[in-house]
Amino acid sequence: MRYKRKVYAKIIWMITALIIVSVGGYFGVDYLWHIDSSSSSTNPESSSSNDSSSSESSSSSSESSSSESSSSSIYTGLGSQSNPLYINDTSDDNLYLYSQEMVSEYGDSTLLKYGNFEILIDGGQGNDANNVHNMLESKCTDGVLEMLIATHGHSDHVGGLNSVGLSSISDINYIIDYGYVYSSSAHSNYASRRAYYVNRGAEYHPITDVMANDGNGLPKYYITSSLSIEFLETECYTSQTPDDPNETSIAMLISYNNVKYYIAGDLTGTPEQNIVNNYRDSNLVDDDDVVIYKASHHGSTSNSSNSTRILSFLDPDYCFISAAITDPNTSSSYTQWSPQHPYSNAVTFIRNYTGNNIFWNGTMGSISICSDGNTLTSINGAGRTRNYYTGSGLLVDPASEKDANLFSTVWYQQSRLA
Repeated sequence: MRYKRKVYAKIIWMITALIIVSVGGYFGVDYLWHIDSSSSSTNPESSSSNDSSSSESSSSSSESSSSESSSSSIYTGLGSQSNPLYINDTSDDNLYLYSQEMVSEYGDSTLLKYGNFEILIDGGQGNDANNVHNMLESKCTDGVLEMLIATHGHSDHVGGLNSVGLSSISDINYIIDYGYVYSSSAHSNYASRRAYYVNRGAEYHPITDVMANDGNGLPKYYITSSLSIEFLETECYTSQTPDDPNETSIAMLISYNNVKYYIAGDLTGTPEQNIVNNYRDSNLVDDDDVVIYKASHHGSTSNSSNSTRILSFLDPDYCFISAAITDPNTSSSYTQWSPQHPYSNAVTFIRNYTGNNIFWNGTMGSISICSDGNTLTSINGAGRTRNYYTGSGLLVDPASEKDANLFSTVWYQQSRLA
C-alpha cells in the first residue's frame, strides 16, 4: 500500500505540475523554471523541464538583471539631473557671468550667478583681493558661496583667494581645485582658507578625485535640471607638483540649456587636443548652441594655448578675455608701448570664429554677461578703473569703451596688441 500511495502521489504531482505549466504559459509566466530553481536538489524529476523553457527564462532573467544593473548605474543623488543642487527661489531665470577687472598683471577671476547660487572660478593676484571681495560682497549677498573652483596653482589665479578676497564669505559648500602643493605664498594662503572652509563643512575634492568618478566628487554637477557644470578630461590633471601648472588647469563647460560657457584657466595646447580627442564623438557642443569662450591664458598663445584645434571644435560665438592693463601702459608719459596680454595672434585665431564678438575686461572694466538660456541678452562693462592714453598722451575716456568690443577700442586701433 505504501508503494501505491507513493505512485499515486507521484502521479498527482506530475498532473499538478502540468496544470501549473499550462496556466503559466497562458499568462506568459514560466512557473516551472522557478520550481526547478527551488527544488532541483530535492526533486530529481524537476530537471526534466524542456530546454526552450529554460533558455527563454534565462534570457528573460538576464535581460531583467541587465536592465536593473543599467538602471542602478545612473546616479540619482544630490547633484544629479533628477536631484539638482539648487531649487530656484527667484523669478529671475537669467544666468549672469561676471569677469572681474584685474589691477595686477595677468589675473583672472570669474563669478557665475543663477538666483542665489554662485560659483567663483579663481581669484586673481593678491593685489586683486579687494576687487574680488567687492564683487562677492555685492553679488553673493547671503555670504554663502555654493562652489569655489581654483583652476591651477599660479598666483594670478589663487592669490586673491585669501582672507581678504573671501572675507565676505562665511561658508562654501563645494571646493574643487588642482589638488597639488605648489611652492608659493599665494598657494599657502589659499590652502589656509580652503582648510578654514573645510573645517566649517565645505566638501573638498581635488580634480583628480572628481575625474576618477568614484563617488568623491562628480564630473558633472547639475545646479538645476537645465543648468550644469561639467569638468572636462584633459588627461593632464595630477596630484603631484607639476613642471607647468598651466598644463594642469581645470577645464569646464557650464551649460544653460543651449548656451555654453567654456572656461579653462591657462590651459595649453596638449590638454586642449586631449579634450578634442575625448569629446569628439559626444554632443558636448551642438551646432545650434551659443558658445561663449573664455580665452585661456589671458589671450596668449604660449605653449599653444587657444589653439585652432580647440577653437574649431568649440566653434565659439563670443569670447571674453581677462588681463590687467599693466603698469607701464597706464602712464601718460611712456615713450614706447609695453607689450602685454592679450596677444594679437591669439586674438586673430579667436576672431576667425567669433568675428568681432571679443570683449576684454582691460578696456571695458568688469564685464557682465547675461543669458536666458537661449541666447545672450546683454554684454556690458562697468567702465575700467585703470586708465590708458593715446599715443599723443590723451586720456582715453573709460565710459566710451565700457560696452565696446576689442576692435572698437583705441587700444586695438593703435595696434597695441603684442
